[in-house]
Amino acid sequence: MTSGEAVRADVRAWLCARVAESTGRSADAVDIDLPIAQFGLDSVSALTVVTAAEDEFGIELDPADLWDHPTVRALSERIRVLAENR
Repeated sequence: MTSGEAVRADVRAWLCARVAESTGRSADAVDIDLPIAQFGLDSVSALTVVTAAEDEFGIELDPADLWDHPTVRALSERIRVLAENR
């Protein structure tokens, strides 16, 4: 695994854990290719995830990014790109 792939996997695992925590699931139950909204993430929880990502990765994430990048796979890639370009 390259360092880029490792970072991608780390961001994805972090995001799965946050979605799981916010929806009362295990991280293993979060399918990275399903829309995050399907897990029952409400607007308050969504903003909590956005704020946590900003704090964790030192980025500015627009709440609309959750809708523009609706899956864990897509949103984790967005977070990774923002973190690399900060």
